[in-house]
Amino acid sequence: MEPMSRYLNVISTGPLMILRLPEPEPSWRQVLKAFAPVKRGHKLRWKDVFALEQPHADMADRLDRAFDGEVDCLRTFRLYDWRDGVFVLVRGAT
Repeated sequence: MEPMSRYLNVISTGPLMILRLPEPEPSWRQVLKAFAPVKRGHKLRWKDVFALEQPHADMADRLDRAFDGEVDCLRTFRLYDWRDGVFVLVRGAT
């Protein structure tokens, strides 16, 4: 069975993004460090990022389907997955 994951919505002036974290969850410091290159890649500064927040629980199924490759699910979001301590783009917005 695959480990459970936790998701974070990026609330910013930039593109819509969702981050997926592994279980056990890395430290908040590691998450922020891994998010910094993603943020810079979208030409955002920390003052442009208002929050990294958990989505509502009723979104869990849609998030799982989107990260499992369903292209019609959450199309406007860029999806980033945690891999070896960094966030990797797994699907761009369409």
